[in-house]
Amino acid sequence: MKHILCGNPNTGKTTFLNSLTGSNEHVGNWHGVTVDSLEKKYKLNNCENTIVDLPGLYSLTSFSFEEEVARDYIYSSSNEIINLLDCNNLGRNLYLTLQLLESGKKLKVCLNMANELKKTNTEIHIKKLEKMLGTRVVLLNAQKKDEVVKLIDNDFKNTFSINYYNKLPLKEIKDIIKNNIKNLSNLDLNIDYICVKVLEEDEYIINKLQLNEYQLNILKNYNLKEEIISLRYKCIDEILKECQNKPSNKIYGYSKLDKIILNKFLALPIFLLIILSIFYLTFSSVGPLLSNFLNLILDKCINAPIINLLNNITSSAFIISFVEDGLLSVLNTLVGFLPQIVLLFLFLSILEDTGYMSRLAFTFEDIFSKVGLNGKTVFTLLMGFGCSTTAALTSRTLEDKNSKIKATMLSSYMSCSAKIPLYSVILGAFFNNNIFIILFLYFLGVLIALITSVILEKTVLKSKNVSFIMEMPAYRFPSFKRIMKIILNNIKEFIIRVGSVIFTFSIIIWVLQSFTINLKFITDNSSQTSILEFISRLIAPIFKPLGFGTTGAVSCLICGVVAKEIIISTMAIINNVSIDGGIETLSKSLLNINNPINFTPISAFSYLIFSLLYMPCIATIGLYFKELGKKWAMLAIFIQFVSSYLVTFVFYRLLLLFNGLNFISIFLSLLILTLIVFAVVFVIKFIKKPKFCCLNCKNCNKKTCNNKS
Repeated sequence: MKHILCGNPNTGKTTFLNSLTGSNEHVGNWHGVTVDSLEKKYKLNNCENTIVDLPGLYSLTSFSFEEEVARDYIYSSSNEIINLLDCNNLGRNLYLTLQLLESGKKLKVCLNMANELKKTNTEIHIKKLEKMLGTRVVLLNAQKKDEVVKLIDNDFKNTFSINYYNKLPLKEIKDIIKNNIKNLSNLDLNIDYICVKVLEEDEYIINKLQLNEYQLNILKNYNLKEEIISLRYKCIDEILKECQNKPSNKIYGYSKLDKIILNKFLALPIFLLIILSIFYLTFSSVGPLLSNFLNLILDKCINAPIINLLNNITSSAFIISFVEDGLLSVLNTLVGFLPQIVLLFLFLSILEDTGYMSRLAFTFEDIFSKVGLNGKTVFTLLMGFGCSTTAALTSRTLEDKNSKIKATMLSSYMSCSAKIPLYSVILGAFFNNNIFIILFLYFLGVLIALITSVILEKTVLKSKNVSFIMEMPAYRFPSFKRIMKIILNNIKEFIIRVGSVIFTFSIIIWVLQSFTINLKFITDNSSQTSILEFISRLIAPIFKPLGFGTTGAVSCLICGVVAKEIIISTMAIINNVSIDGGIETLSKSLLNINNPINFTPISAFSYLIFSLLYMPCIATIGLYFKELGKKWAMLAIFIQFVSSYLVTFVFYRLLLLFNGLNFISIFLSLLILTLIVFAVVFVIKFIKKPKFCCLNCKNCNKKTCNNKS
């Protein structure tokens, strides 16, 4: 048996799925967490069943990609539907419920978040609601598995009496479209509902019907779209009047805390303070402490015993080098950063669960609208701090196609968690783990993304003016169980990633670094050129103007296209870092001018900027091609590489000009870069601006004359 799980965004559908199936899918207290349909199997009463979690939608008249995914699945399926509603927002949620009932679907209505009803002193009369809707209604808390399991039975029905249909000319519409109904044979919809959607001027249904010009002209005369919406809301008002006792008119989700969080003067400083606190805990206090402790355990429990055993059983330089430099060094280097990566994901999840992320969307809407983006892009950019690939998927929630393309392209400008190892190593070597450098890098990624958006908005990707409408979720405390799930899930994903893609490519890099083109093994004292060095020498001159045109540094960037964590593992292999020193030894190796990879403070800073921006990883590139198509994917990669090169070049040259690396020089460099970009944008805009002159026409008013010359 298969059930479909649908409802408005942020009603707990994914939580419901996780409780029922024992899964650990991503949930969050904000719009757009689920962006595609997701099927999961589970066993109940010794029978195998399937549940489908659909993206959230407010109506069956769809505007964005994820709403279209949900609508198409609902329309084409005859399976029973579990309609999940937030019982604290019953009025808003019932609009979708009425449409599902109108379409004739077998339905069960589940009022979720019942545990929060007491907070608002709201009472819902379930029996009355069942009678008025003509379907089964269940009150539950989706976090509790026993409550979820109880409602999965065969008691799905729809005997809804649609009393407002008698106010619509459905018979006339049936006569007009009767010969076209066969075109909807693949959709499981009743005829009355189809007629209503035609009256609503629903593009999807009208296009499917393939109406001719004569039929379309007749339908234009009805103009009942607003009337139908009004009839549904009148029905909802009647239901709420009979079935819900709500003592106060307090808006659900709004808190007194929002007077501070959403204050136009305090919102941005509060956000910066939160981000700074997260970076301090991740990079300067708790994170490094845990990393050092983990490295100590790895050294004592894994590295030392294996190396001692290896030295006792063989004297082969090839075998010892492969195990020590190709395997253990990579393992020790990468796993040491696990605590910092887990901490960052944990803090991002807390921002999601508490409802703060939705507040950020409101805070930044005015700023983003000026650069051709939507407030919802905040979700994409913030999720980019965790993983660019996941972040790019959240852009599906945007209604405007051009905004979606831009948001997808800009997601990889964010400093993802895979870059944390590189930051930690270079900051430890040159900047004494200064969290303000980290803050600068994260801020720079956002700034370059916004500047790129302005340029695209003024040239090839003009966005439509779309109304920004989004619900304000209630503040919630993340449960301890969920926090532990987040930690364990990220540890699992990181270990799998290190043990598969990163580990595999690190071995390949060791081979390329340890053998010549003639496939001769390179000993420690050999001056022979490795395969990796030979490849890097061909393109290294391109990066000399950026301050790091050495073959070793360029080799790391080439390998980093596969996954950003590989930059660090490649550094460890090329600099032949001992496994017993951990992160600190790798940092010190960058200070030694005799090592293949070494930097000065300014060139190290330049390397950080380029690594932040230069190219997305292979997984994100693959998603680009899938989501944007070949043309936009190639353009996105090209734009990102060129912008990273130009930004790094400007910073490096300006810092050399200022003859130092300090707060003032970095700030002035950033200011000059911004002024240069906006000057270029202004010139482009001025050149494209049409020229006018007065032609002294009859009855001419020179002040308002716009005749083209």
